[in-house]
Order: sequence, then C-alpha cells, then structure tokens
Amino acid sequence: MADKDAIAKEFMQNPKVFADLFNFKIYDGRQVIKPENLTSLDPTALAIPFGLDGKSYPIQKFRDLLKKVCIKYDDRATYVVLGVENQSQVHYAMPVRVMLYDAIQYTNQVAALERKRETNLTGAEYLSGFGRKDRVFPVATATVYYGTDEWTGPRSLFEMFGDYDPELLQFVQDYKLNLIVPSEIEEEDFPKLHSDLNPLFRFLKHTGSESRLVADFSSDSAFRFVDKTTVDMINVFTDANIPYSQNEERVDMCQAILDIKAHASEQGALNVLTNLVAKGILTLREAAEEANMTVAEFCAKTGLTERGGDGLA
Repeated sequence: MADKDAIAKEFMQNPKVFADLFNFKIYDGRQVIKPENLTSLDPTALAIPFGLDGKSYPIQKFRDLLKKVCIKYDDRATYVVLGVENQSQVHYAMPVRVMLYDAIQYTNQVAALERKRETNLTGAEYLSGFGRKDRVFPVATATVYYGTDEWTGPRSLFEMFGDYDPELLQFVQDYKLNLIVPSEIEEEDFPKLHSDLNPLFRFLKHTGSESRLVADFSSDSAFRFVDKTTVDMINVFTDANIPYSQNEERVDMCQAILDIKAHASEQGALNVLTNLVAKGILTLREAAEEANMTVAEFCAKTGLTERGGDGLA
C-alpha cells in the first residue's frame, strides 16, 4: 500500500497533471487553471478546536496533496485552495474524511488571518476572531479512485445517513465528493484530458482488454509515448508489468501492450501444454517441441522438472 501511495503522490504532484485533473473536473477540459500558477502548500492539516469543557483537542491529519492556485479571468484574479486524495481502494467514510480536511483548511485560514492582523479586533469581530471584511479562499478537494472495480462507497454525506425524514434533512448540510472514477469516464470525454492522466485513465478503464488498449494508443499519437512515472502508476494499480529501460525518456505504450498480449498468448499456450503433460497425454519432450523450445527452456518457463529427460519429477 505504501508503494501505491508514494507513486500516486509523485505522479499527481506534477503541476501539469494536477492542473489537468481540476480543469477536467471543473471546467470540462478547458485550460483555465495554469500549471505555472500552482503553489504547493503543506499537506499537514492541523486544527485545535475547543470542547464544551473548554479544553483544547488538537486534530492532525495528513492530506495527500494541497496546492493554492491563482485563477486569472479577464478583469480579475482569484485564489483557490485545491486538494487531491488518492484512493486505491473504496473508502466507505470518504465524505466525512474529506469534509474534515476541508473544514480544517478553512479553520487554518481564519487562524492565519488572526496571526497576521496588525490591529486588535473589538466587539463581535473579537468574539468571532474574524473581521467583517476578512475573506477566506474557497477549498475544493478531488478524490481520485484508481481501482479497476466499481466504486461502491457513498458519494455524499447524506448517503451515509440511511433512512431519515426529508423535512429534517432540509436543516442538515450535505457534503458531496468530487469523485473521479476512470471506469465511469465516457469515451467522448477522454480528449478533455491533456496530460498523462489521459493514458492512465484509459488504461484503468480498459485494463484486461489488450486489443482495445492497442487501438486506443495506436489511434492517439499524442499519448502513445508516456512518462515512466505514468507507467509506474499503470503497473502498480493494474499489475500490467510493463517493462521499460531507465534510459528511456518516454515509453511506447502501443508496443508495450503488444508485448503484454504476446506474453499472455504464450503463457496461455504453455498452461495448456503443462496440463497435458500433467495428465500424461504428452511427454515433456513432446510438449517442449510443440512450444518450439528445448526441454530445459520449457521447464524453466513452466516450473516442471525433468526426470530421465522425458517425464515429470
């Protein structure tokens, strides 16, 4: 699990990938958030709320990634805090987890304003710890699920409640996940991804269908060659075992998938021959000949061992 977490953080830390994710989710692929306008923030979420007894109860959480971005419009610019939570497995309390992260981020912004204040507040502002003209930045968190099976967890706080009176729920605030599940992305939406998120999400959606993947990467030359970090993501989340040389700048995905397909075909044939040997239908030598291998090569590939050059040990 630690390897998955580390690789996912390294991949998503790339400003082009990070910006692409939010442009896809928020702006339907339009390049509004620029990678050069992103600033990394400390992902440690720390707040010290007070209980009814007046005692402080420190809360410390560690987010996966947190960045501040300046989004420039025609006549103005605004700042937003963006976070990413990487999930390799379904998390059944994710709405509460993300809600807490975001709430702590707002709490920290209020505390930061208080620390920087040059004049003391009075009256209601003093009691609030927040001035009438003070402002905080919006916080948005994207949850990215890299699993190849279905997301079966809740997508909002309300989904965690069970059956409640709708009139009561009018007075309860919902908290919805900004959830991204590659297997749920429509084919026509993939062109809205402009970084290595495109080939990664395609691979996660179509994993197990080598023919479809070959067709995808053959037809889209822009993403045929991907970064090695992207290959690491594919390997760790799909067990694809795509090999590459450390000397390669970019990895040819089309050729890699063809190699996987050929290996799968060879492995399937070897499994059939191994079963035939085990059942005594073929000798070890006959099976090796069918596979166009020497007996030694066949044994090395299948795990069988020679006995008298022709049988099983």
